[in-house]
Amino acid sequence: MQYKFIITSVLETMRLFEAHGFHVSCLVFDGASTNLSAAKVLTTGRRGRYKDEPGTHIIQPWFTNPFQPRIKVHIVICPSHQLKNMVNALFASRTQGPKDFVSLELCGEKVKQVPFGWKAIKDLYEREVDRRDKNRLRMVPGLQKSFVIRDSWTKLNVRPAKIMQQERVLAELATYAQPEYSTCPPWDSGHVMAAHTYLSACNMIFERGLLSHSKVTSNSPEALDNIMSGWSYFSRWRNSLEDLADFKPSSNKERRFLAWQTWDLLRITIFGFRGLCEDFFSRHGPNYFISPLRINGSAVESLFSRLKAYSGGKLTSINYQSARKSIIIQGDVKHPSGEGYRDVPLYHMYEHE
Repeated sequence: MQYKFIITSVLETMRLFEAHGFHVSCLVFDGASTNLSAAKVLTTGRRGRYKDEPGTHIIQPWFTNPFQPRIKVHIVICPSHQLKNMVNALFASRTQGPKDFVSLELCGEKVKQVPFGWKAIKDLYEREVDRRDKNRLRMVPGLQKSFVIRDSWTKLNVRPAKIMQQERVLAELATYAQPEYSTCPPWDSGHVMAAHTYLSACNMIFERGLLSHSKVTSNSPEALDNIMSGWSYFSRWRNSLEDLADFKPSSNKERRFLAWQTWDLLRITIFGFRGLCEDFFSRHGPNYFISPLRINGSAVESLFSRLKAYSGGKLTSINYQSARKSIIIQGDVKHPSGEGYRDVPLYHMYEHE
C-alpha cells in the first residue's frame, strides 16, 4: 500500500467527519513505514528524515485541517506501538545484535564511553531465576523467559514491552547496581545503570505519561511534564554523541544510537501530543481535559486481532464479513460480566396432567 492511498483515505475520512459535525484535531498512526511516510508528507510536504533545530531536536508534526482552517491536526504515533519500538531498540543492543548503545560519562577530566544494552535485562532474569531456585521472593514476578528471549511474536506484544519499563524492573536494576549496604558496587554497575536510565526515561514517557490514567488539564499538566522529562534524556543522549567525530545518526550503520526511524517516531509521539495539548487548551480553556490513555490504537489493534483469529490468521476482503459477524454474534450471546452461567438460577416449569 502506497502512502498516497493512506493520505487519500485520511482526508476522505476527515471530510465525512466534518459532514456530521465532528472536527478532527489529532491522527493516531502506528509506526509502519507507509504510515510514517504519509505523516511526513502531510506535515512537511516531503518524505525522508525530519530536519530539526540543532541541539533541541524539536519538530512540528501537524498540518492545517483543510475543512476547518482554524484547527491544527496533530499527528501522534500510537504510544503502545512506540513503547514496543523503544524496548525492541534496547533489545537490538545485545550481544551480536545490530546495535551497540553507548552512554558518555565524565570520569575526572576525560569522557568515558559506557556501552549498555539488553545484557542488563538478561542478567536480571538470571538473578530472578536464582531467587526462585532459592525459594526467595522475586522482585519482578511478572517477568518470563519469553519476554527476555523475544521471538517475533513477543516483539509485537505490548505486555512484554510494558513490564520492562515498570517500577519493579527499575528497582531490581538499581538494587543490584547500587547496593544499599555495600561500598563496593559490582563491576558492571555503570553498564546496568545506563540501561536503568534508558528504561527510566521510557517509564516517564509511557508508564507515567502517555499510558497513565491521569488527565492533562491546563492547570494540572503532570502527565505532560513527565513526558517531557523522559524526552530530555534522549535529547541529552543525542547531543552528547554529536561531539563524536564519527557519529552519523542518519546512517543505517550507526550502532551507538537509535535508528533514525525510531528517533523520528519518538519525536512525532512526544511533540505531536504536546502540540495537541497546547492547541486544545488555547481553544477550549481550563474547563476541559485530555486523557492520554485514549489517544491510543490498542482498541483498533485488538479488534483486528480478533478478526484475524476468526479468519484463520489471513484476513482478506472475502472473509472479513464472516469474521465481523462472528464478533457481533459473540457479543450478543456472551454472559453478563461478573456473572458466570453457573450462577444463574434455573427455574423449572412442570406440566401437570
